[in-house]
Amino acid sequence: MEYRINFGFKAFAVPSAVVDHLIRLAKENHLKVLLYLLRNPEQNCSTAKIAGYLRLDEELVKEALEFWTQANILQDASQPEPDIERPHFAFSIPMTDMPQQPVPVSAPVRKPDQKIRLSANTSEELIGMSQQDIADMIHASQDLERLIRDSQNYFHRDPNSMQVRSLVWMHEYLGMKNEIILILLQYCSSVQKISTGDLDRIAYNWWENDILTEDLARKQVACLKELHTYIAYIRRLFELDSNPTKSQKELIERWQQTGYPEELLQYAHDLTVEGIGKKNFKYIDKILKGWTEKGITDLEQAKKEHETFVNIRRLFGIKSEPTKNQEKIIEHWQQTGYLEELLEYAHDLSVEANGHENFNYISKILQNWEEKGITNLEQAKEARENFTKEKKSKGNSRKKENNKNNQLTDEEREGYLRLVNRFKED
Repeated sequence: MEYRINFGFKAFAVPSAVVDHLIRLAKENHLKVLLYLLRNPEQNCSTAKIAGYLRLDEELVKEALEFWTQANILQDASQPEPDIERPHFAFSIPMTDMPQQPVPVSAPVRKPDQKIRLSANTSEELIGMSQQDIADMIHASQDLERLIRDSQNYFHRDPNSMQVRSLVWMHEYLGMKNEIILILLQYCSSVQKISTGDLDRIAYNWWENDILTEDLARKQVACLKELHTYIAYIRRLFELDSNPTKSQKELIERWQQTGYPEELLQYAHDLTVEGIGKKNFKYIDKILKGWTEKGITDLEQAKKEHETFVNIRRLFGIKSEPTKNQEKIIEHWQQTGYLEELLEYAHDLSVEANGHENFNYISKILQNWEEKGITNLEQAKEARENFTKEKKSKGNSRKKENNKNNQLTDEEREGYLRLVNRFKED
């Protein structure tokens, strides 16, 4: 049976080179993406939009776009259109069945155990290479061929072009052995982070930290798995709906290294939500850091410290968040362990002296009592009375001294009387 196109429907053009040179290389998802773009040439099509319409994984869409870009079928829209009569295809398979001889591609020159200088920290280092160049590089190396073949166990299918590029980058540019790369793939597969972005990021981190032996790689995987489990634990503890961000993961890793018990993490989380009305990792971290600096290691100590803080705020009528200066002063009072009655009395003396509360003035009063060994309200009131008496006594002494200074000597008095009598005679 013969078939023909039904031109009763609307039609759009397809570059002839797609069929003449590229159709054998293109995968199903490559063709789907291209047809979608050709049908919607005027639309601003994001990878997410294309993936949603075609019901494809976004990574497959990116792979397809890269394939057609390398083939010069797609061009960067931000660049001016090249003035050419005939496009050059970066790779192609002619319609003949004539076998093609692979062209050997040289790998980066590297001395033994020496790192090469990278121009990028991802497999985009190879972005200028065509798929044919990469294929030739693989065919020229039995090691690479074996790596691509063994990687299928972790991708659970043939690796796509972007994943192949990532593996070639690790092997040829980072100088990682097959065994190390496969350990990395095994870990990524176990935590379902098999995208090229994840692979590149972890591989570059290993390269940068000289994790280039099997022993070091397995130790690193053990640490990563432990961290992955801890992140999952924090997600459950804090009831997070989504994965933590990069900055949140950094904080979580620090909490893991510090070894905060679950009860402290939960209490810090609850205080954060109570204090600012939402989950905030930086605020939680600030609370945890404060407890570490104060030597607080269990829930009972943390609750006592918070209770003191709340009482001080209530005592001084602080309804909003304290200023940084006030917070610093309050933390010092907490660390010193002043009794509430002493704080209240110092507060009253500040209002009496200044007409309003003054944290710096209160601090001076408390510091003065601390230097004098005053530890309770009775001693503080006694010190206040003694201070008042001493001040009054000094005032009286000064008054007497002034009066004394104002008294006339006998000679001055006689002279004054003579002057008065002279005025009277006149």
